[in-house]
Amino acid sequence: MWKKPKTAESTTNRRCFSLVHQYIQRFNEVSGSKSAVIRRRSETPGVMITQYVLDIPEGKSTPDFESKPIPVSIKEGQVASFKVVVKGDPKPEVSWRRAKGPITDKNKFQSKYDESSGEHIFEIVKVSGEETDTYKCYAANEYGKAVCTTTLNVIEASKNPSDFRKLLRRR
Repeated sequence: MWKKPKTAESTTNRRCFSLVHQYIQRFNEVSGSKSAVIRRRSETPGVMITQYVLDIPEGKSTPDFESKPIPVSIKEGQVASFKVVVKGDPKPEVSWRRAKGPITDKNKFQSKYDESSGEHIFEIVKVSGEETDTYKCYAANEYGKAVCTTTLNVIEASKNPSDFRKLLRRR
């Protein structure tokens, strides 16, 4: 069986993720660039990490989620809350986006940080059916970004108790 001989160059200072990443790394060595885009999975299921640089200094790291947001089903008019805990050095900036629309109303969508627990909290005040959507949380620093998704399902509240009884009879 044919085996590729190991050379000093291939084993020193070269982390190999895949054939594509080897190609990018070799291109960067030739061109003198220190940047790359390396996608990898987190230890936390459902989290994707994008690394911006090949060599991260010792003690520094890309962002990652220690805990990710739980999908929420909530009645209309209540407050929906998503919580995440992120890690990384330098400390990552956390932002939220939604699939179907913007998050521009500061009275409706509120991002908070709890110093005591280290949780980043995203709240939606007085939810309505319009906020039913898929939400993405981004944690980013100079070495990369981490992304995870969650969903919000808003249950419309029936105003008339007789409507509820009719609904139950149909089932």
